[in-house]
This record gives sequence, C-alpha cells and structure tokens, in this order.
Amino acid sequence: MTSITTIEHPTLGNLSAIDFHVSQLSLLLHEKGLLLGHTNIFDKTKIREVLVAEKLGHIVHDKVIAGKGTINYGSDATDANGKKAEYKSQTLRSKDLKNLFQEIRSHKKGTRFAPLTIQGVYNGFNSNYESASVQYEKVDHYYSLFWKENVVAVYHIDTDYVMNTLIDNYNYWNNKGRKGTSNCNTVKIQLETDSDYYTVAYIDERFFNEKK
Repeated sequence: MTSITTIEHPTLGNLSAIDFHVSQLSLLLHEKGLLLGHTNIFDKTKIREVLVAEKLGHIVHDKVIAGKGTINYGSDATDANGKKAEYKSQTLRSKDLKNLFQEIRSHKKGTRFAPLTIQGVYNGFNSNYESASVQYEKVDHYYSLFWKENVVAVYHIDTDYVMNTLIDNYNYWNNKGRKGTSNCNTVKIQLETDSDYYTVAYIDERFFNEKK
C-alpha cells in the first residue's frame, strides 16, 4: 500500500507516512501531547478526546479518568463557556457507510439502508447510580464518528434524551435483580430518524462529499 495522505510542511515540503518510521510518529504524537499538557496521549481514549476537543474548541481534562468525587466527574473536557463535556466515540467500518449515507439497498424495491445508529456506552453508571445520575445531567454529551482515526462527525446529543435512556436502562437492570454486568449502559440514537434529539456540532465536509 502506498501512502495516500500528504501534508505540506512550510520548510520540509510535502511529507507522507512513508517518510517516517512508526516509532518516529509515535514519539511526535507523544511529545505533542506533552505540549498540550497530557502525560500520555496514548492512554486509553485520550488521543480521541484531544482530536474531538480540537474540532469543538474544547479543553480536555489532563486526567484520563475524571472519577467519582472529582471536580470533572462524568466529563472529558470543558467548553469555552466552562460547561463540562462528555465524549463518546465509535469507529466507522466500511459496511457502516451504507447506513451513514443511506445507500440504495434494492433498486427494484426502491429501498435504502436504514440510517446509521450511533451510541455511547456509560460504564459505571449503574454501579454509581446515585452520583452518576446527578453528574451526567450537568454535562453536555457529544458522540463522534471516526474514519481511519480521523474525526469526521460530532453530534451533540440532547441531555434529557441521554438521561432518560440511562435511567430507563438502570431501572430495567435494577428491577431484574441486578443480574449481569453493571457496565454497558448504552444510549443509542439513529441518525435522521431521531434528529430531534441531536444537533451536528462538527462535520468533515470533505469526507462526506468524497464518500457520497
């Protein structure tokens, strides 16, 4: 495979992935993270948080996990107005593009693929319900889509929708005797169909125009 992405550097000219060893790119990203105030940008999903925050104009918390009892509990970043933001992300697979762009499924029947469903998993919500149900209501929720580790879309999800779904899921789990894992409380939203419950916070127009 040949490198398909070329970056123009003001003094070094055009550069592409083929010009670097993986270790060199890793070191550059690590040092860029340090410049941004992150001890390890590769820890868990920190690098994705940084990429999303860059698109939204947010500042990512320096700690990977804003745990229970901390000032940033239930959030990953802070926006320009001081509002906390929680990020969820998912990777687009090639087959997901059929749903994202609602491609034609059957010319004969005139049907298209169903709109893509995006989701956010809130691990720990059920086991920390008393505090999580309060803190998550105070923050904004953003779900992002990544294509080849590049942010191509970020959706701002209605907080009431998020909370109602999380609480309904918790009640179902609790009423069933708390069987199974307390993790994986998931909020799902179908693009287009559930458009009343989200706004588009960022879109990579080049990606969407090229893929259509």
